[in-house]
Amino acid sequence: MALQDFLGHTSNLAIIDFLAENTGEEYNQTEISECTGLSRTTIHAKLPELILNKIVEISDERARIKKFRLRETEIVNYLIKAAFAHSFAMADEAESEEEQYNQLYELIRPEIEEPVDVYSPNNILDMGFSANSPIIDILGSGSTQRKELLIAV
Repeated sequence: MALQDFLGHTSNLAIIDFLAENTGEEYNQTEISECTGLSRTTIHAKLPELILNKIVEISDERARIKKFRLRETEIVNYLIKAAFAHSFAMADEAESEEEQYNQLYELIRPEIEEPVDVYSPNNILDMGFSANSPIIDILGSGSTQRKELLIAV
């Protein structure tokens, strides 16, 4: 069960997933960092957001070491229920996740469009540049700038 499985991989979700998998347990920032693979700096930056949004709470504070856990709120319960519902829905699928992704990638594959016209110095005036444009000066010269501009275009 993981929110990251269907909501994407973000630092906030990694913290929530870890604490949800260990409901009732309390962890300090270093422990959360080690268990999630996120840096301690990231944990330090993300915990205030999660506390402000009433997802995580400070459960214990002794000797300047704070312990954190998931809050028991309706929002947190919905997040956990969503993760379980997603796990059950995915378990019911006959095809593997990889097969499903391959089918979806094939379904949304972009259509091959008509070839795009490539403009050369000979038809650059057709693009709306005047003969006095600096680009015409560069393209008209045989300089290195001309070659770099053509590569960049």
